[in-house]
Amino acid sequence: MRNLQPYLFAGMEVAIVLGTIGAIVGEYLGGSVGLGAMVVRAMNSLDAAGTFAIILLLALIGLVLYLIVNEAKRFVIPWHESVYGLRTATA
Repeated sequence: MRNLQPYLFAGMEVAIVLGTIGAIVGEYLGGSVGLGAMVVRAMNSLDAAGTFAIILLLALIGLVLYLIVNEAKRFVIPWHESVYGLRTATA
């Protein structure tokens, strides 16, 4: 199991962002509630500021979820080069 953990976390880093995008697109195309539907309403009412604010919020949500998975990776597999390589690059 020890050798499998880096691959699991790499997949989770990609999946958390793509899952968020998939949920937003689903709301965008067929939802009546949620941030994707709010983007559609803001675009239809020509509210450029509201549209960009929602898009910025969605980007922030994706970033926060990615950082949560990344920090979990640093906690679970501190021995792996993908983790300690980051520490030496920033130090």
